[in-house]
Amino acid sequence: MRIRIVFGVAVAAVVCIGSVSQASAQEGLTVRPLEQAVRASAKELVASDAPAPSTGADAQPIDTPASRPALLAPLYTSYAMLQALDVYSTRRALNRGAAEANPLMRGVSRNTAQMLTVKTVTTAVTIVAGERLWKKHRVGSVLLMAGLNSAMGWVVVHNYRVAR
Repeated sequence: MRIRIVFGVAVAAVVCIGSVSQASAQEGLTVRPLEQAVRASAKELVASDAPAPSTGADAQPIDTPASRPALLAPLYTSYAMLQALDVYSTRRALNRGAAEANPLMRGVSRNTAQMLTVKTVTTAVTIVAGERLWKKHRVGSVLLMAGLNSAMGWVVVHNYRVAR
């Protein structure tokens, strides 16, 4: 970061000195030693091992962090709400004589506190995964959350149908 700033300042100095040099030459003045020193330091910076700034299509300004896709926050919220509705609808169906269909949840389905704990941890892990994913795969993170929301929506609808 500092190398880029120094390089920018050096380039600006070379441009300014170049224009001053042209004006000075017209007036008979000379600033060649300073101009040569700045150009030499600029060449050293260019020749250094510093990585060149990215010029690809995916390049972003240095000070601008990537922003989260606008759909992710509502998808996170709806996913958490669907998890809560799953707990409620499962408890309602179980109280009306239904059996838990998910083999992974059978052990905790009769205890509301355990079920809430599992659902809370699952939701948190899913949101953390979505947050990590969007930084490299913006569309993939939105598709993941949309798919998980659809699946949970289906589960909740199924639970309410069973609870009738």
